[in-house]
Amino acid sequence: MDDAQRKGDRLFEAVALHLDQKYPDGPEWGEPGYHTLAAEPFEVRLLMVLGAIEYNIANGGWGQFLWNCLPHWRLMIDIAERAYPMTGAPRHGEAMGDLRRCCEHCEADATATKRRAVAERNFLVHNYPLFGEFLDRARAYDRGEWQHVFYGDDAHLARLTWLAANEGLFRRYLGQVN
Repeated sequence: MDDAQRKGDRLFEAVALHLDQKYPDGPEWGEPGYHTLAAEPFEVRLLMVLGAIEYNIANGGWGQFLWNCLPHWRLMIDIAERAYPMTGAPRHGEAMGDLRRCCEHCEADATATKRRAVAERNFLVHNYPLFGEFLDRARAYDRGEWQHVFYGDDAHLARLTWLAANEGLFRRYLGQVN
């Protein structure tokens, strides 16, 4: 990590702490009634959205993103399409078209399967494979070769550099003097 990225990382931590204090329950992308940080500036929202997209795809693939963010995936992709090029990760932005296509195709399946998992109180892949079965069906639709851009730190490091370059904006948001 270079100096700008370290500065961006410190700014990110300050923004995250501020959001934790405002919203102690944290981001709830899987909850239909979640406010999606709508009252926050776009630049703040994008930090949380991109982090959620990258975490879910890197951890379990695009199907996991859809499952975990089902009520808000469209909004999240809308934000990401604009945010990735803005923050220096255009390849990630280009991948949003594939992510949208996959989510649109599997949304009904994810909704029905998740509803069943809730009704049966069964979410564990190990003990009852509803989630795992959904992921298998999602992978059968699209193996996600386009996801490879999410398997590294490129977008995260670019975002930290962007944060540092926009320090004034974030300091004002935090109520700090530049």
